[in-house]
Amino acid sequence: MKKLKLLIIAPYEGLKGLCESIIQEHDEIEADIFTASLDESIQLISGLDIAAYDVVMSRGTTGEMLQKAINRPVLDIKTSVLDVIRAMQLAQNGLNQFAFVGFPELVGQVRLYCEFMQITAGIYTIDSVEHAQRTIQELQDEGCLFIIGDGIAVDIAKSMGMGHILITSGAESVRQAIDNAVVFHDTQGRIWAERRLLDAAIGLSAQSVVIFDDAQNIVYTNDSDKYVPSLAKKLRAQIPQIHKQGARKFYETVGERDFSVSGQACRISEKAYILFSITKSSKKFALSKEPYKTEAFSQDKLNNNMPLYNSSEVMTAMLKNIKNCSNYSLPILISGESGCGKETLAYTVYALGSNRNGLFFTMDCASIGKQDWQYLMNNEDSPLYDNGNSIYFKEIFSLPLATQQELCNFIKHTSLFTRNQVISSVDKPSAQWDETGVAYPLYQLLNGITLNIPPLRERIKELPSIAACYINEINQKFPTEVIGFEEEALHLLNNYEWPHNIDQLKQVVKELVILTNSSYITAKNVRLVLNQRQNKATTAKPDDIQNLDLNRTLADIEADVINMVLRKNDMNQSLTARQLGVSRGTLWRKLKK
Repeated sequence: MKKLKLLIIAPYEGLKGLCESIIQEHDEIEADIFTASLDESIQLISGLDIAAYDVVMSRGTTGEMLQKAINRPVLDIKTSVLDVIRAMQLAQNGLNQFAFVGFPELVGQVRLYCEFMQITAGIYTIDSVEHAQRTIQELQDEGCLFIIGDGIAVDIAKSMGMGHILITSGAESVRQAIDNAVVFHDTQGRIWAERRLLDAAIGLSAQSVVIFDDAQNIVYTNDSDKYVPSLAKKLRAQIPQIHKQGARKFYETVGERDFSVSGQACRISEKAYILFSITKSSKKFALSKEPYKTEAFSQDKLNNNMPLYNSSEVMTAMLKNIKNCSNYSLPILISGESGCGKETLAYTVYALGSNRNGLFFTMDCASIGKQDWQYLMNNEDSPLYDNGNSIYFKEIFSLPLATQQELCNFIKHTSLFTRNQVISSVDKPSAQWDETGVAYPLYQLLNGITLNIPPLRERIKELPSIAACYINEINQKFPTEVIGFEEEALHLLNNYEWPHNIDQLKQVVKELVILTNSSYITAKNVRLVLNQRQNKATTAKPDDIQNLDLNRTLADIEADVINMVLRKNDMNQSLTARQLGVSRGTLWRKLKK
């Protein structure tokens, strides 16, 4: 008998891993398995020969969308009672103000479980996407912070900026779906039809033209220039804004060439397209690469940040402050230790502000050289001369004092604050700044609204709920089904000092989830992971100081001392700079010598 050719599109990495593992148990099946979000699925299938597959499998909303988009049988990977129980158990890890939202089949399972376990939880039945939107909006207005549910409920919660826990499908659900596919193939046979692909040549302008379809694939271009592939990546980043605004003009740079671009949304034969008209310039730039990182607004990136804020009282309060101040043209200064999430907060400030239709520029002040700053402050193509964007000066006091003074003058003389949103970060709170210090004038200029992120050790009571969010995130990326910590394991995490704060917690939780073979993370595994990190942090032994060769130049001895302290601090430059009493910029320049 001919083998069943199966296409599986999993909405998260963990489901893909489970499918790969279980497919190996079936000799009669050949399968191609991909991970793709709802929006990515159309783009994915457009590049595949769908006619080569007997059955397509997916989950929830993605499966419903595929049923409409392709002429192939699409089977659903359903959620089981065990899947619901795992999600509800995960919610018991310190999450407050959560509610379950789902269709009647799931709601019945949740009610039965809550009654049996004597758990009090808000449970809400929905019968459509519109009903789900109204229900979740009402819950948010009443102060609910987290939504637990399937794909539809979680997607709506994401769009509203709420925390969310997705009910992931376990191994038993995947096995049932694959068994159903085998039965369907054997009993129903094949019903095939082929889809036509868009292939149109539109000569609308003597200028260079690039046209994208609704899945962000290039369907037409009249330009064979070698710059087109690199430029296309930047054009895709602008598509969400053009969909919202209808049209948008902007500038892009690829290599040594400058492009003026006009983007416009249009419809042809009831299908949506984005048309870019491009004017080239032969202008040469002074630098080989841009001394900054450029990002456009991403709803997915903002949604992924929300669980961190909604699981923390401190960050929830900060988020409200950000929303209240989003329409004021005041500079924002973010302070906090290394690893506290300052860069994540800076992007969130941009994403919630009135400038999110513009771009987000990150300038890492510890790594930008003098020539780069001359370019930024004296070249009209620099983001500092553009309008309507958000500019993030990361660790701004890593700059040399002379550059700080130049930047002060530039900000004052060019009205940078009124033209753009300016966000800066520093590694110590405002209370520690000396008004007589040489860096104080720039600090005073940038300190319009202060957002101080406390270190994790000062809000350790929030660790269980933050960790639960990370566990849920990891369960969606890997074939894991972890739902919490043993009591002693959580006690060990609560008593750890967390020198690298939230970033370190996320790394540790990821290691623990992947290491764990059961539903709960054990104290044994926590000790193992924390001890490994402790040993790594103490790589620089006391004997290293005694073994220093002093018969060398001062510069060589200084380099050895810096490297010893770096190894002790797990290569964290900010922490090393503080311990040595120098700025990050000074440390970075010494390391480059």
